[in-house]
Amino acid sequence: MTKKELVDQIAEKRGMSAQEVLSVVEDLMKLVKRNVAAGDSVYLRGFEQLSIPAKRVPQFRPYPHFKKLVEKNG
Repeated sequence: MTKKELVDQIAEKRGMSAQEVLSVVEDLMKLVKRNVAAGDSVYLRGFEQLSIPAKRVPQFRPYPHFKKLVEKNG
């Protein structure tokens, strides 16, 4: 799924303009990037944890429920 597809689907579901949703999605992405780059972990409950360990390489650790859902549908 691309960012555009994500934005379009949310806009349709919420009855919002794609531009409004895009603004929110881009703000979210900026905040996540900024915090991860600063060495902070970002927790999106039910989805994932983003963090940078001591060696400064971004890691993605899926939330167990999300991981099971992907494995089940994969």
